[in-house]
Amino acid sequence: MNTNNTYSPDNKKYEYILSNPLSKCLSQQELDNLMAYGKIQNFEKHSIIFSQGEISDKIFFLLEGVVKIAYANHDGREIIKSILHQGAVFGEHCISGEAVRDNYASVMSAGATVMAVHKDIIIDMMKGNVNLSLCIIQFLARD
Repeated sequence: MNTNNTYSPDNKKYEYILSNPLSKCLSQQELDNLMAYGKIQNFEKHSIIFSQGEISDKIFFLLEGVVKIAYANHDGREIIKSILHQGAVFGEHCISGEAVRDNYASVMSAGATVMAVHKDIIIDMMKGNVNLSLCIIQFLARD
C-alpha cells in the first residue's frame, strides 16, 4: 500500500472529489478540510481495503479501480453485496453508528486508489452544515 496526501486543484483526485455529488453539499473550506485530512491509498489487485469485523471508522471515496463489497455468511461462503466503480463512496455506515464492519472491501481490478476519511471529520462537518447532513441522509437511504 502506498500513501500520498498531496493534492491541488489540477490533481485528478481533487477533480474526482469535485465531481462527486456529496461535494456539492460542502463549502470550499469543508472541501479543503476533506482533501487535507483524507489519505490517498493505492491497493493492488485482491488487496483488502477493510475486513469484516474490523472497527468501522473510515469512509472511502473510490478514485480509480473496481472494488467488491462482500461478506462471509455463517458457513463461510462469500456473499457479494455490490461491485463499485470509480466515483463510488463506501464504508459510509460508520456514520450511522456501525461500530464494526459487517462486510469487507477488496480490489477486483488491476489496482485501486481510494481516499480514506475518518468518520469524525465527516461528522464534524455534518454538525456545522445542515445541507451536508441532508445529503448524507439521502445517500444512506439509497441502500
